[in-house]
Amino acid sequence: MFISKLQLQNFKRFTDLTIDLSSLQTPPKLVLLIGANGSGKSSVFDAFELVNPKGEIEFKPPQGYFTKRNQEEYRILVSFSDGSGIDYFGYSGIRTKGISNETLFYGRSALRQVPFLRYNQRSDINATLSGDLDRPSSYAARDFRLYNDLELIARRLLQAYQDHSEKTSGEVRLQFLKPLNEAISRVFGNTEHISLQLSSLIPSGGGEGADVRFKKGESEYHYNMLSTGEKEVFNILLNFFVRQQNYQNTIYFIDELDVHLNTTLQKKLLKEVVENWIPDNCQLWTASHSLGFIEYANESNHAAIIDLDNLDFDKPQLITPALKAGYEVFEIAIPSASLAALLSDKRIVFAERANAKIYNTMLLQDVVFVDAVDRNDVYFRTNTEPYEGLADRDFLTDDEREEIMAEKKRFLLLNYYCFENYLYHPENIVAYFSQKGETFDKQQYEKQITQEKNRLIADIALGLHRSRNSYPYFKAEGQQERRKEFEENSSAILVMLKSDDFETYYKVFSMKKYCGEFRPKNIQTIELAKTNWFKSQIEKIILTQ
Repeated sequence: MFISKLQLQNFKRFTDLTIDLSSLQTPPKLVLLIGANGSGKSSVFDAFELVNPKGEIEFKPPQGYFTKRNQEEYRILVSFSDGSGIDYFGYSGIRTKGISNETLFYGRSALRQVPFLRYNQRSDINATLSGDLDRPSSYAARDFRLYNDLELIARRLLQAYQDHSEKTSGEVRLQFLKPLNEAISRVFGNTEHISLQLSSLIPSGGGEGADVRFKKGESEYHYNMLSTGEKEVFNILLNFFVRQQNYQNTIYFIDELDVHLNTTLQKKLLKEVVENWIPDNCQLWTASHSLGFIEYANESNHAAIIDLDNLDFDKPQLITPALKAGYEVFEIAIPSASLAALLSDKRIVFAERANAKIYNTMLLQDVVFVDAVDRNDVYFRTNTEPYEGLADRDFLTDDEREEIMAEKKRFLLLNYYCFENYLYHPENIVAYFSQKGETFDKQQYEKQITQEKNRLIADIALGLHRSRNSYPYFKAEGQQERRKEFEENSSAILVMLKSDDFETYYKVFSMKKYCGEFRPKNIQTIELAKTNWFKSQIEKIILTQ
């Protein structure tokens, strides 16, 4: 079972959040939610818990706990890759469509650590497994499944002894625990003297906690003596070891799977879980801002990264998988200064606003684009940091553009007014439709743009001098005369605008601000950036420097 789309309306901090994975050629086995603390990652898992069809344990939150606007009902919509789905309406619990499969979801909250084993009242293990009845009463409650997992493995180990009476107890134990111990070795390393291995297990009883022991080299440790990270790995792997067979067509969701682990162990644990413990027809959703997890998802062909960081959730948000090569996904885990060292073999190019994400889709070799605030931010970063920048041309003549780039070697300027001039250039629109096997009336489109430009020249002229005066160029000490010349040269831009030669005026005419009514409708920006024409134009600027 794979989720292809999730929509949360009026749910917790989200006005209308859509996570859309349908653009991927194959459903991802791993969906990694990234973002700073408080970005809403765990709220997604709250939604999964609410639509979980088990229903045996019911959490009654205070009125308004899940709703953003109390006067409105929240709604959760889940679409699966097989065409089925769930449509769940708030506190009424009404489903217009849904799935009754009790093993559809299986979740673990971040509150699953058990620092010390204590006596635990045994439960009906068979009922627990079939209905997941030992799950927490809410996603915010503590998860004590470890105790029942220990009981389960002890019962199965006893059954293994009975089924293989011709073998010694040691042989049976080693063979039975082999898959779990192999997994532990893959995570922690299999060096003979430091490899952690589960050696014995006696379930709780008689008022005492379970006796679970491990070997590391020649030493033996009780569970209580393990490090917090070792306990976390054992907790997770044991849970899969004893319950995986009950969840073979399931959406798994685990919050903070990386807790208490260093970067290397983070990556190894996620790799182990995804590749060896999540069945092929299942999907794992996990939330993290750890470098190890981001590195694994970045490298895997079966993972999608969903970036929830720096979004205004008071407005509707549509999120699609983040570009894995993007510098920005790593910024969740480590500061920009550290990222520079991490990507020391790459050319880091800052770009205006959210343009970096689009530029990165071109996959230029050894080039990573990073978002900057605006044109001035790009300019000052190239002056103060060892990075390159790519900014809009705006109202610059050809000579001014060349002069600026010659003086500021790391500061690059587009050949057209702005990023959108490339996206909506007639040649790019023709290239887009050509890829789809369709035609486009380029001549008529150019005519419409030219007519609109002529209609707007007087309005553009009014703000021309003010716009150029805001540019940071030639403001350095000792360049007062050059600055004065630059500010007085607005007339040269008007000459370019008055020309009806398309390639002359188009360089200083904003397609971001104007001509929206003439653009082809219902084409996503990301699609227009995938043409060979678009890539070739940006390559001319970036790769020739």
